[in-house]
Amino acid sequence: MKKIAFIGMMGSGKTTLARIISEKTGLRCYCTDEYIENKQGRSISQIFEAEGENYFRNLETEAIKELMSLGDMILSTGGGIVLNRENIDNLKKNGFTIILLNRSVDKILKSIDGNDRPLLKDDITKIEEIYRTREFLYKQNCDIIINNNDDINETVDRLMNVLMDIGE
Repeated sequence: MKKIAFIGMMGSGKTTLARIISEKTGLRCYCTDEYIENKQGRSISQIFEAEGENYFRNLETEAIKELMSLGDMILSTGGGIVLNRENIDNLKKNGFTIILLNRSVDKILKSIDGNDRPLLKDDITKIEEIYRTREFLYKQNCDIIINNNDDINETVDRLMNVLMDIGE
């Protein structure tokens, strides 16, 4: 059995890497944000705008509960997943290995589009504040840290080595 959850900041490469690792391992890939968007029939930005962040965070917790029952997978979580302790507890209780994809703020800023990130809508520099607020929670709640500041192929190789170490 292999259940892997990627946590980390928006723009840290969670969904991209989850898809690549899924292809290499044959594990199913799920993304909490995409799951929520499909279930709600609207984008995360639209949910934030219409209902607010608290409503979205509740949807995120429900998505985790629903997805973790689907067996082995690579799960890409939203950047704020660590803000609700219940999310981490549910993942751990259900046998997930939690991998932090850590990336420098400079690299994150180069890879994100503020128009698609509701928390950055008004101020792109807000990412530094969000990073400082969440960094401790990410590191406290992960089992493994993988730095994703390098070439994506190097990061994929590191992830594949980690997955081999935790057992096929």
